[in-house]
Amino acid sequence: MNLEPIQKLGKDLRVAARTMSDQEARFLVDYYYICQEDRKRGDNQVRSLDQSKEPNGVIAWLAEQSTAMEKEIKKAIDSYTQIHPMGAWMRQIYGIGPVISAGLLAHIDINKAPTVGHIWRYAGLDPTSKWIGSEGAQEFVAEHGINFELASKTIGMSVSTIRRMATNEDGKVTKKSFEKALRRRPWNQGFKTLCWKAGQSFMKFSNRDECYYGHVYKERKAYEIERNERGDNKELAEQLKEKVGKTTDAYKYLCEGVLPPGQIDARARRYAVKLFLSHLHNAWYEKHFGTKPPLPYPLVHLGHAHFIPSPV
Repeated sequence: MNLEPIQKLGKDLRVAARTMSDQEARFLVDYYYICQEDRKRGDNQVRSLDQSKEPNGVIAWLAEQSTAMEKEIKKAIDSYTQIHPMGAWMRQIYGIGPVISAGLLAHIDINKAPTVGHIWRYAGLDPTSKWIGSEGAQEFVAEHGINFELASKTIGMSVSTIRRMATNEDGKVTKKSFEKALRRRPWNQGFKTLCWKAGQSFMKFSNRDECYYGHVYKERKAYEIERNERGDNKELAEQLKEKVGKTTDAYKYLCEGVLPPGQIDARARRYAVKLFLSHLHNAWYEKHFGTKPPLPYPLVHLGHAHFIPSPV
C-alpha cells in the first residue's frame, strides 16, 4: 500500500508544527483523537469481516490510512511541545505523553491565569462552578431578570465575566443576551476532556514507581474510601439519591449512605489532576513572570495545611 502522500504530509506537518499557533495545536490534538477513533472503528470492522470471511480490502486500506495519519499527527504534535516553553517540564511527567501535553499547553494562557484556580475553573474542576443549561437560564431570567450578583453566586462565575459575555454588539445587556450568557458552560469542554484523559493515565500507571501522580491518585483513593466507609458522605449521598435511577447499582450504594466506587475513583483522579495542574501553573508562572505565583485559594482561605511541592 502506498503511504507516501501521508508520509510527505507528515514531514510538512512537523516543520509547520514548530511555528503553529496554540489554536492550530488545539485543532490538531482534536483531529488526532478523531483519527484514533476512525482507526479503532476500522480495525474492529476489519476483524469482524475477517471472522465472517467477507471482503474487506477497502476498509482495511482506510484503517491503514487512519493509522498512518494518526502517527504522523502525533509526531507533529510532539514537535509543538518541543518548542513550547513548558515542553521540557511536561516531558518529565510520567503518564503525560505528547498529545495530552500539547492539548493542555495549547489551552492554557498563563497571562490569563494569575492563580491555578483559574485553570481549575477552566477545566471544570472547580466545585463552585455550575452549568445550568438552557432551561436553567430561562428559569433564572424569568424569575430574577438581569441580576449579575445572584447569577455569579448561582453558576460560580465572576460578575465581570458574566457581564462581558452578556454584552451584545451594541454594548448593551438585554434579557436575551443575559440568558445566552447563562446558558454557556463555565468551563472549556475540550480542556476538561483532556484533564479527564490525564486522570485516566495517572490511574493506568499508578503501579509504576516513576508515576508520581499515579501514587497521588492511589493515596487519595485510599483516603476517600476511608471517609466514605466512615459515613462522611452520608449527607451528599442522600442528596444524590434522587438524581439516579432506582434500578442502578449507584442507587443501592447511595441508599446505604455511601458514594458508589466509581464516584470515589473519580474523586481521586480529579485530586491528582488538580495537583498536577497546580504544579504546572507554579512552574510556568515562575518561568514566564520571573516570580512565584500567588498561593492557591485553598491555602489562603480554606485553611489547608501546606503546599505539596512538585516532583520536578
